[in-house]
Amino acid sequence: MISKDMTIAKILEEYPERAVSLSERMSQAGLHCVGCHASPFESIEEGMLSHGMDASLISPLVDDLNMIISVASDQKKKEQNISFSNAAAAHAKQLQEKADSEGKALRLQILKGGCAGYSYKMSFDRPRSSDALFQFGDLQVCVDSTSLEQLDGIEIDYVESLEETGFTFHNPKVHASCDCGKSFR
Repeated sequence: MISKDMTIAKILEEYPERAVSLSERMSQAGLHCVGCHASPFESIEEGMLSHGMDASLISPLVDDLNMIISVASDQKKKEQNISFSNAAAAHAKQLQEKADSEGKALRLQILKGGCAGYSYKMSFDRPRSSDALFQFGDLQVCVDSTSLEQLDGIEIDYVESLEETGFTFHNPKVHASCDCGKSFR
């Protein structure tokens, strides 16, 4: 558990698998000393106060940092169920090769937007330390922690027919979708 008295370096040392997420959150809070020569010696509290921040911001930051490490533990405990059909994985791999995106993973995420409230987005991106990783043959898929819960149980396919060509998403968590099939809630 992270406390306000822990040094920034100690936090990053104790949670290396979440170091990127933790340092990003500390930087967002104004602790731009993450990674500088002072960070091994400054506690979160000292860093916040020395950067002129109000003491009332310390507890919310510590809570956020503990949530980051807690979510990481929960993700390890819970096995997520995301599946790609052979056709979907093969087509995504072809697109990856055409896009010259070797070394990147297929990022699957849910974004706010679309006519029903949310939409799926797929792109090629480098995995982040906070991502959940899945392997489907030669295709690596990464999912951010925000999208992971909503994607649990999803089945992704690729269809090619006279009526439809493209990826299809069968998500048991969807309550309703729009007529275009690209947006859901």
